[in-house]
Amino acid sequence: MRELTVNYLPGMTWTWLKMNSCNVKVADESVKGKCEIKLPEDVDTKSNVCNPEITGGMGPNFDRFMTKSGIDQDIFIVKDLKKIDKPVIMDFKYEKEVQSVNQVCFNIGEGSEVSVIQDFTSKEGGLAAIQTKVRLKSESSMKLYQIIRVNEEFSLINDVAVDSLDNSNFELIQILISGKNVYLGCKDELQGKESTLNIKTGYQVKHQGLLDINYNARHTGKNTLSDINVNGVLSEGASKTFRGTIDLVKGCSGAKGNEMEDVLLMSDDVVNQTIPLILCDEDDVEGNHGATIGQIPEDIKNYMMSRGIPGDEIARLMADSKVLSVVDLVPDEVKVKELHELFGEEVD
Repeated sequence: MRELTVNYLPGMTWTWLKMNSCNVKVADESVKGKCEIKLPEDVDTKSNVCNPEITGGMGPNFDRFMTKSGIDQDIFIVKDLKKIDKPVIMDFKYEKEVQSVNQVCFNIGEGSEVSVIQDFTSKEGGLAAIQTKVRLKSESSMKLYQIIRVNEEFSLINDVAVDSLDNSNFELIQILISGKNVYLGCKDELQGKESTLNIKTGYQVKHQGLLDINYNARHTGKNTLSDINVNGVLSEGASKTFRGTIDLVKGCSGAKGNEMEDVLLMSDDVVNQTIPLILCDEDDVEGNHGATIGQIPEDIKNYMMSRGIPGDEIARLMADSKVLSVVDLVPDEVKVKELHELFGEEVD
């Protein structure tokens, strides 16, 4: 095993905070992770080159690790002017004690739209790494839904890299329900004018688990827009670091970036670290960030208890709501039902 330094902040803070990056342990040898794919019409898998110049939020060390793994790429192509009604569904089913690696690339043609669901599961412990690269041509859009519900002894390294051209739109919806150590990275190069990025994340980290997030909206095009919203719950000795960067590069006049995090702390033994970062090298731009971190407010708790809801049930309902609000966005009834059932809820 060796260590990779990943999830770099593009603008460094004090080193004694130990939040500029994180280290993950990986093996030198990997196998391609098993993935069952349901492919709708008009999504092609012909041979193509996945753009190596698109880099993700994990950073250059992870890019090199993925390249050196030698794992074949799964490349998907949507031609120009195609509106794909059904989502591409990718079910990753990982095995015990095997380091799995997957490289996935999407090339979306001009004026086309597609949704993709990536569902990560495992029955036992292990380690997997995946990088999803997306090239959005003008007037195109893609919604990527990632569901992480791996075994509580399983670790996942998950990176997303996006290149957005004029008037394109990328949406990333991430749902984290379980896992031991989970690392999430995403970088969108908003180089096309009026291109947009929208990230919605809901997570629960418990049982001394670790979550490390690094999102980077890099605005280079004029009138670009990014919106990052992260909601989550920490309990039972869990640790979480969130790095959210809005990078307003010179020349991106009219660009706007927003980021907000809401963290619910369910016990005193959790560790929460948050770095909302705005980098600015342009005058005519707007950047906003904020974070709400704390326990369940007493007035809400008292109100719910006055309605006959026990204290333990209040905590469960508040915690589950952070994730379920994102779950309902998934465009697949079977997946939504399965996820609600994990929380003890029935869906008609």
